[in-house]
Amino acid sequence: MKIITGGALLLDVLVQCGIKHVFSISGEHIGTVYDAFEKFPEIHLTVPRCETAAALMASGYTASTGCSSVAMSTVGAGVIYEVSGLSKAWFNYLPVLSIAPQLQSWKIKPHQENLQGCNQDEIFFPITKWNTIVYTWERIPQMIYRAFREAWQGIPGPVHIDIPVDILFRYKVLTKKKRQSIMPPAERTMYRGAIAGDAFCLKEACETIQKSERPIIILGQGFGRPGRYQGMKEAANRLGIPVITTVHSSGVFCGDDYCYAGDASLFMNSTSGMELLNKTDLLIIAGIDPYSERILSAIKNSSHVKGIVQVEIDPSSFADSIPNLCPVHADPGSSFSYFERETKTNKNAFRAWRDDFYKNCDLLAIELSKEFKDARGIFASLKNISSSNDIFIVDGKELSLAASCFFRKAIYKNLFIMDDRDIPGAGLPFAIGAAIGNPDNNVVLICDKNSLFYHIRELQPAVSMGLEFTIICVDTVNKNNNVADTRLVLEGMDCPVKEIDPLSIKRDDIVKGKIKKPCAMMIM
Repeated sequence: MKIITGGALLLDVLVQCGIKHVFSISGEHIGTVYDAFEKFPEIHLTVPRCETAAALMASGYTASTGCSSVAMSTVGAGVIYEVSGLSKAWFNYLPVLSIAPQLQSWKIKPHQENLQGCNQDEIFFPITKWNTIVYTWERIPQMIYRAFREAWQGIPGPVHIDIPVDILFRYKVLTKKKRQSIMPPAERTMYRGAIAGDAFCLKEACETIQKSERPIIILGQGFGRPGRYQGMKEAANRLGIPVITTVHSSGVFCGDDYCYAGDASLFMNSTSGMELLNKTDLLIIAGIDPYSERILSAIKNSSHVKGIVQVEIDPSSFADSIPNLCPVHADPGSSFSYFERETKTNKNAFRAWRDDFYKNCDLLAIELSKEFKDARGIFASLKNISSSNDIFIVDGKELSLAASCFFRKAIYKNLFIMDDRDIPGAGLPFAIGAAIGNPDNNVVLICDKNSLFYHIRELQPAVSMGLEFTIICVDTVNKNNNVADTRLVLEGMDCPVKEIDPLSIKRDDIVKGKIKKPCAMMIM
């Protein structure tokens, strides 16, 4: 028997659910949670400089490890700052749990005017799968379990829980019997099921694929996590159909995958790229997002396109007003395995189409790469010195486009590209979260100067934690600009800086154990 607070009970539940990292800004309203951290050494607390960075670090941790993490903020303003960072998890289908304190339970719903008080659950509603308020001490475990189930089932995504401050600060006796009654086995919270598709829809889609001669697969949202839809990847390689990824599925396929053609940016930023896509007679889309939707709208009326197969977990994602659409509401992994197993057509025809498509992609990459001199050198160096276990984060518009050209043939299974829907400078806190979650892997952030400076102060907690990762910074706006100001800021945070030619990056510049701390390379 022991007497504990609601904050201690919260951490106890998180331990039972397998959570190892919490990213949080301290505040008076979550004082009991912070007091309880010393009693639960299984959970590591990371304190960034702002709530936005806390959510981005949690997203980076979850994206690179495939495990849930927790972002915790404070009442009112803290919650508002967290929202912009949590949008990264929302757009990339990352199961991050957001927890925030709330005013006393008798002052909310309807809201009573108070300092920093606001309807927090309504603020999080547009960017979370599920959110709730915990009104009683005993229901903390139940709501945490429910949150993880909601985060993982169907399409994964972030969830949010508000816990009133009087619940967090309330002391109660927790006997062994009572603990067992309010904490069911944690494995019940970890949903790993898959949605089986309708037999008629799967058969119709399979027949459509068999009739095609030049199909293309486009992967969008929800695939950029380790092990996500592994069956789909293996099936696509065996089918021999060219695969295009977007920034939300970067890293799922890489240079050693037979069917991988490249990133969508490779095609969307040139006329010849769109002409190449218009040769297809069947578009197979899984996890539609703004990038794949843009390709769909551009080629749906092409005279060559005979049909469109769309595989989605969420039926609301099916494209509207599309002729010859064959919708499949199912898990993409099991669906693609079914397509590969039931397709009776000679797969050599698909492979011949893939080989021809791949040659044209090579020419397209060469055409686009002429615009990125510095990036060409950076990625050429990294291709020669990196291993398949290294983690790369790319931030910056020009660099992201360059990565689409130069990373398509590299063996990078852990590649995360920040896109235009992310808040500016998301790359640095995202990289810190990845470094925390992968202590044995080398983490490299490739960014431009403007992106680096948005969250530059997050380097301070990274240095204090002894994290080791590499920042490769190139000024894509002001070429040959003096880097003295950047060097001064970075060195002031105890982050070593060296100016380097992009072609002279060495393995020791990115390997943990050699760099000792966050290190920056300024490309001259």
